[in-house]
Amino acid sequence: MAKIINIALHHTGGKQNEPFWSSAHLTAEDIDIAHKERFGMKSILNRWGGYNLFYEKNGKRTQFRAIGEETMAQRGNNFDTISMCFAGNQIRRSNGTVVDTPHLEQLMKVTNDLEAVQTHEGHGDSFWSIALALYKNQASGFGLLQDIDNLSGLM
Repeated sequence: MAKIINIALHHTGGKQNEPFWSSAHLTAEDIDIAHKERFGMKSILNRWGGYNLFYEKNGKRTQFRAIGEETMAQRGNNFDTISMCFAGNQIRRSNGTVVDTPHLEQLMKVTNDLEAVQTHEGHGDSFWSIALALYKNQASGFGLLQDIDNLSGLM
């Protein structure tokens, strides 16, 4: 298993022939269906989505792939990157406006996911807390992290 060295933020974007199509309404089920048809690679979590984590506009988070499992999100970095995706097309039109701005619920959920675990010694830097937890997971031979909600067991 490759070491995790990147965190990538994605958005669902538009359609091939409609780049400014709004995709904020897409759900985890929509992504599962589209990625099953496009890639056909089922995860060990029994999902088809190519990202590790997907955030719907209401903030609901779905984990498609275990941390450390191969993703289908960024060519050349599908083993060493945690891939997080927001529902919504966040490209700019020619007038400078964004098709779909990230929803507050999505931003709050991803912020909570990246927050440091509070210990009796106080808060640590969130990036390094997650990085150390992932490093410990790999160094201890635990393999893939299948439940992002259970990082506390790695600390």
